[in-house]
Amino acid sequence: MNFWKETEWSEMLFSYLTAGWYDWTVSEDLYKNNTHCWSVTAGYYSHYILTGALM
Repeated sequence: MNFWKETEWSEMLFSYLTAGWYDWTVSEDLYKNNTHCWSVTAGYYSHYILTGALM
């Protein structure tokens, strides 16, 4: 078992999940403030990043 690879992998996964969650909350906040065009854009990137984390 290579602990360096496992560390790199878990750090990358954490970064993807954190970025996806952050974009999702930004999207919700923009939607509540009636800025729908940017809400959709942030939501798209959130889904894109979270899908990448699943891959």
